[in-house]
Amino acid sequence: MMTSDLSSDQNRVYKKIDIPFDQLEVKYARSSGPGGQNVNKLNTKAEIRFKVSEAEWMSEEVRRRLEEQQKNRINKDGELIISSQEHRYIIYN
Repeated sequence: MMTSDLSSDQNRVYKKIDIPFDQLEVKYARSSGPGGQNVNKLNTKAEIRFKVSEAEWMSEEVRRRLEEQQKNRINKDGELIISSQEHRYIIYN
């Protein structure tokens, strides 16, 4: 399981939720853009995706707000895609 902190809009109240790791699709790929000699040899980009509508580990209200606020990161299949080219490690308990 991964752990994440979510905040409410106005009060900045943080609530911890457990994200089941088996509900996420994790991929590693080569980064785009400049990066020296290793950029074309090493997997230096991490990508996490999951179907928001199937994320039963979060409330319906949170799923609805996530779909609304992150609509540019959700693909046509309803998957939220989060990628990082700076940090490629996923920390989970």
